[in-house]
Parts: sequence; structure tokens; C-alpha cells
Amino acid sequence: MLFDFLTGRLELPIERPWARFSAFESGQAMLGIGHEPITYAPGRRTGVPADAGFFAIAFEPEPLDRSLSELARRAIPHSIPYAFSISYRDETGTFALDERAGPGARRRRWTLVSLGVLLGDDDSARMLSRWPRRGDGIGARPLGSVLGHLGSGRLGGALVARLGSSRPFCFLCEFHSFDVAQSRVVAGEELARRGGGPLGLVRTREIVVSALDLDDQIGRWEQLLGPPSAPGHWQLGDGPAITLVEGREDRIRTVVWEVESLGRAADRLRAEGWLGDESDGAVAIAADPLQGIDIRVAGT
Repeated sequence: MLFDFLTGRLELPIERPWARFSAFESGQAMLGIGHEPITYAPGRRTGVPADAGFFAIAFEPEPLDRSLSELARRAIPHSIPYAFSISYRDETGTFALDERAGPGARRRRWTLVSLGVLLGDDDSARMLSRWPRRGDGIGARPLGSVLGHLGSGRLGGALVARLGSSRPFCFLCEFHSFDVAQSRVVAGEELARRGGGPLGLVRTREIVVSALDLDDQIGRWEQLLGPPSAPGHWQLGDGPAITLVEGREDRIRTVVWEVESLGRAADRLRAEGWLGDESDGAVAIAADPLQGIDIRVAGT
């Protein structure tokens, strides 16, 4: 399992332990940002391919209400705000800060808003521009609360699995049950205590997105993020950069992790049989242990 490789073999701190919910199974590992492998629960019909790879990018709004107003002002299609709440078993050795939900359990509450203008998804852009899924439409907040409540429970699991995007997408996510900045600090301190794990990991440096029509996609991302710091490149505060490159399809192509020493990381990858190709001052982790996703490591 990918989650076990990230947290067991590479020693990324566990921000939320692996758990099964009504529509899916997931856990969250931290490397500056959350890495959340997701598997739809057995028996749930979904349009998401089994080999979907990197499937979504979550942006943290500060705060969500202000972001929603700005999305409307910029005429960016977006969904109603879905308000979710799930409970999971707390486990030792993890660094979850969610609110307590009884003995040995925690509760995570968050609001999710899908964006329909990125990654070449014109179908979603049109759908999110019409009621009832239009985020700035009449009754968007109460409808999102109702559907989020249903989606959080057993009866709504099948609905979430079926109605979820069948192609890569981006979304806003505001957490209500814990402090995200504090969580990053706690997980970062733990990663440092572990010496960055066997690869000497430091942080997530960059997310590379490929675009079939690069100029068009740069314009769409600029509509959301503002002018790039370099052509097709945005540095988002102290988080990872986003870089757009020309490709054969619109998708999230690569994630780049920063390591203390590229030589040390490459030696360890070689010794474990995890070494992939080398290019542009970075080394790829072999595809097999990562279940086909493309992660590269680069020196500081």
C-alpha cells in the first residue's frame, strides 16, 4: 500500500491514520503539505480510474468566506461549499490534532469547494456554473451543509463515490477541527527528529502540472493565483511552487521533494532498489513502490 510505503519505509509523519469511511479509505502523511492516498471502499462504484495517480490539489483558503467572494468576483466556476464531518480511531505514533470524539477517537470537520476552471476540465466548469451546484447560487450554503452531512454518513457514501470527479481537479479546503499551521509545525518537528527519514527529506518543493494547451492553462491559473513569478510558475508563500509545463494531457504530473543531500538520497534509493531515472538535477523514486506516481527528489 502506498500509505505504508510513505509512512513506514520513508518515515513521513502520520497526520491522520489510515481509516475506512463510507465512501473511501485514506490516511494523511505530512511532508510540509499533506499527502493523502485515497482508495474508494470496496463495492463503491466510481468513475475514478484505479491508476488515477495524482488526482487533486487542495488549496487552503484564508478564510473560506473571503475566498468565495473572490472566486465570484473573478468569475471562477466553483461548487457549493460541502461541509463534511467524519470520526476515526486515534492511534499511537500519529500526530493528529483533530478534536476529541470520545475515548480513543477524533473528529475531523472541513468544508470543501471544487474549482472548475483548472486542468482543462471544461465540463466541470459548465456544471459548476449552473444551479444547484453553483457555489454562488441561491441556497448554496444550506444545500452544501445538507449534502455534506449525507456524504459523511453511511447512506451518503455511495453518492459521494459516484458523484466525485472522474478526472483530476483542484479544490479549496478549510478545516474546522484543528489548526493547520500548528499541524505543520508538529509534523515538521517530528520529521526533523527522524533526520528526514532514510532519504533526508526536508519538504515538498514543487508540484508540476502538464497542460495540453499551455497558454490557455497559464491564463486559467493566473485567473486564480494572480500573475506568475516566472512564466507558468507560482510560488505560494512558504508552500510548494506550482509549475505548468506542456504535455499530452491535462494532469498533475510530478511532485518534487527536497532532500538535505541528493547524493545521500540517491545512494539510499539505489541500495533499496528504488532508484529511478535522473534528470535536471533531480532523481526519481522508482514507480513500483509508489504505485506508478511520479515523485522526484532534489537537493536543497
